[in-house]
Amino acid sequence: MIDITSKTEEGFKDIILSVERLIKDDKGNLGIVAKGKYKDKTVGLLILVKGGMENGIKDGAFDRQAIYTGGIMFKSIGVESDNLVEALAELYEVKNKKRFSGHLIMFTCCALEEKELDLENRPARFKLFFDDNDSLGLYCELFCNINIPAKEVQIPEKDQEYRGNIIKALTL
Repeated sequence: MIDITSKTEEGFKDIILSVERLIKDDKGNLGIVAKGKYKDKTVGLLILVKGGMENGIKDGAFDRQAIYTGGIMFKSIGVESDNLVEALAELYEVKNKKRFSGHLIMFTCCALEEKELDLENRPARFKLFFDDNDSLGLYCELFCNINIPAKEVQIPEKDQEYRGNIIKALTL
């Protein structure tokens, strides 16, 4: 199993996970069970990707019509997800004693791609927004790069200032 910190950029606390299993439904939605190792613990989560999303870059420009509320959601898979929150809190240097949320964590997202999305055959990069209206005071951004052919999911930081809110979002 991959060490979640093995492909981080200097100054950031990006993580990488291995795709363990895919779950598809008849509506084109995709579930990705992704896991990795942090120190001596297995960490992971279920990433749910809404089917039918379009690429967010068209003719070299950002397409505001390709922003999807709930386009990507994170869900707990149990102890591994609790371990993931614990690992991220340590990496982000954020105090946390809570477990991964028992609820779906919904992100507004857009695909940072010019080509049509084809997740099972081609990598795709997404920008995620949580609490995009800041109604909870937890606004944050991060990325989610899905590469099913390589069996990898990366969750890079957008900005270090969002670390505390990311942990809070994952533990609501």
